[in-house]
Amino acid sequence: MLDHTGIFVPSSQHAAVVKWYEAVLRPLGYKKLHTEGPNEEVTGLSDNGTHADWWLISTDEQIPDKPRMHHAFVAKGR
Repeated sequence: MLDHTGIFVPSSQHAAVVKWYEAVLRPLGYKKLHTEGPNEEVTGLSDNGTHADWWLISTDEQIPDKPRMHHAFVAKGR
């Protein structure tokens, strides 16, 4: 099961990207749940109000080999 997804965006576009995702995910019940940093450089959106599963992370790193996304899964116990 998917636990969360993170998207790394250039800091110059971060606020606009957060605003866009808030608008397009609003019909699915998503709202901003968690932020970190003075300019909300890390923003977590949630559809249930308890667990942020869509993350937008501001970055200025220009490392070609660095992934621009992060996905995490939860393994169910037996």
